[in-house]
Amino acid sequence: MKQVLLKVLAALLIGIILGGSSMNLYISQQFEELVAKNKTLEAELSNTLKNLDDLKERTKQQQTNKVITDINANVKLIENDQSPSFESASAKLDAERKIKKYCCH
Repeated sequence: MKQVLLKVLAALLIGIILGGSSMNLYISQQFEELVAKNKTLEAELSNTLKNLDDLKERTKQQQTNKVITDINANVKLIENDQSPSFESASAKLDAERKIKKYCCH
């Protein structure tokens, strides 16, 4: 009986050792894959952060170097019956020209 118990115990221990070894091999393979993926993601993150910093710098430069090159003036006059329409049109065009000249030249 003692010998049977030792054989069962030995088989159980061998099973535990073999099971642990096979789990170690399986997990180590997954671990290596995760480490490689982590390194790849860290490199991508580094490149993305560098690109983000470059974009921020370019945006900052573009914002400070803005120049108005054109303006659309839309002048509305209060019409009354006493002023002729051609005078109103002339005053409107004159005001729009002066605004454009002042802002864009």
